[in-house]
Amino acid sequence: MSWGFRVCELTCSFLPVAQQLKVKPKSFADINPEDELDPSKAFQVITNGIPESQMPSFASLSVQDRWDIAAYIFTLRVDLPEVQRPSSSLSWNQVKDMSNQNILRRLQNQGIPETEQIKELSRLRRYPQ
Repeated sequence: MSWGFRVCELTCSFLPVAQQLKVKPKSFADINPEDELDPSKAFQVITNGIPESQMPSFASLSVQDRWDIAAYIFTLRVDLPEVQRPSSSLSWNQVKDMSNQNILRRLQNQGIPETEQIKELSRLRRYPQ
């Protein structure tokens, strides 16, 4: 279980209320290949909230906790396989501003076999440090 999961579990306890809202919030588990959401954008939303919505700001959390949550929610977006924490060909700083689609494209351009690309994406999203 990741630290991001634990922080999210503690701070997002209001989430069951989301089912009662007229406009339901988007699920991070939804997969949309055209979606360009990346961890940096998620970090900004976690930090600032979304004005005129039910998404509050979590600026009171430490910067590290907000990054951990941003990284964690990306493990919900695709059916990522369980992987060990080996070194990756890309660093967190290189991918925190990239959508999953852009990461996969970059891995393909690096010549990483298609069968290994999703595993590499999983490593990058599960182990952001």
